[in-house]
Amino acid sequence: MSKIETALRKTGGGYTVTLQSPKLVRSVYISFGDLDVESSDYFDLLPGEPAAVTLRSVATIDQLRGALKVMS
Repeated sequence: MSKIETALRKTGGGYTVTLQSPKLVRSVYISFGDLDVESSDYFDLLPGEPAAVTLRSVATIDQLRGALKVMS
């Protein structure tokens, strides 16, 4: 799997995870383990183009950062 850079930040009433890779990565999925998080389904990352995923959760940003896993 190609290296995927991630950035997580608080935005308004939720959070945003921004992912980026220098190469095409197909069927990317983000998981937060047992935390209750609403996020999008699988998606493709195009080379050099950031993708932003909006999240909704009552978890803290530190809990989300600790549980964040990116898979493809």
